[in-house]
Amino acid sequence: MDESLIYELQSYLPIQYKDSATVDYLWYLFSELQKSIEWNSYSWIFLNIHLIYMTFIYIQIVRIYEFRKDNFSYAWIWIKEKEKNFEKNPIPSTLSEINEVTIFRFFRLIWFDDQSIANISWLIDYRNNMLHAKGNKLNEDSLKSKVYEYTGKMKLISKKSIPFLSDLYKDSLSQFSKWQEITRDDLEINLYIPNNFSVYELQLLTQWKSDKISQSVRKILFEDEDNEGNKIDKYSSKKLEWKHTFDYSNNNWIVELGKEQQFFELMFTKASDTSIHVYNDPKSIEWIALANWVENITDITDCRTYDMTSRTRTPQEWEIIILKNIYWNYCAVKIIDVKDRTRRDDKDEVTFQYVINDIWNTDFSE
Repeated sequence: MDESLIYELQSYLPIQYKDSATVDYLWYLFSELQKSIEWNSYSWIFLNIHLIYMTFIYIQIVRIYEFRKDNFSYAWIWIKEKEKNFEKNPIPSTLSEINEVTIFRFFRLIWFDDQSIANISWLIDYRNNMLHAKGNKLNEDSLKSKVYEYTGKMKLISKKSIPFLSDLYKDSLSQFSKWQEITRDDLEINLYIPNNFSVYELQLLTQWKSDKISQSVRKILFEDEDNEGNKIDKYSSKKLEWKHTFDYSNNNWIVELGKEQQFFELMFTKASDTSIHVYNDPKSIEWIALANWVENITDITDCRTYDMTSRTRTPQEWEIIILKNIYWNYCAVKIIDVKDRTRRDDKDEVTFQYVINDIWNTDFSE
């Protein structure tokens, strides 16, 4: 069990959510989940995943309410006493007042049949069974099985919601001018936030589409361009010197730098919002080192003088790490900025400057 679970769960949740109380609650749950993973506390991992799953469900239902209000009023017939409270405060946490099994019936409003609803709600019974004092125990294998069930349900709900989400997506296209140069801010203001779209939903909604908006979404989520207009995949850059921004929750945490004998795989995982873990796990990397007390990459005069004995290093912002690849070539990476979704940022992202040195050259000052 590792932090890749956190990244996957986050990919099913809204890129940005407008209710600050829900954002704070999710931040708390992911912080607790991360601690539980570090401690191998299987029961607490399970409990936090269940709470994240139910928050995901409530977010889906609030979105149905926002865009299907006329039909939504008919769904209260079996829990009429809860209607007024929700309409006074239509946020995810208000839905927690409703019986958890009952709440799934709202998915009928976006054409889920009874079999599908039973499929996504049966985990409630399993949670009830596990959290009563019946002598049940979770081990790593049984936890992994249940984690797969939870993430599978989140993926299933996203896929089965596509007819409903497609209507929202099409309606949002009218917010963009035909001649408009579309930026990340435009997409956030006119597409992501109003519709509570997740990364996974946008992948489903934009794949194979050739319209300008879909192309812009794919480009901004997964691609970028340098100053000369050359396309740079956000997961790789063949340049020998560049400043790069990478969403470290994607692509198995790896960004590829350089080419041929000057090829490096840079693997990141979450540490905090001011530091990040870097590993020598990729096949192309022989060792890594932290260049302590070095302010600039050009201050490195001999890479071989740094301690290379650890599998992982955790540089702070503005610190430098050195990587040696299997061809005995060197890359210096300066961490510029770290963002962490579990610590109040809106994304998982690292910005860094890197220089890949000449073949077999250990001196970056030349």
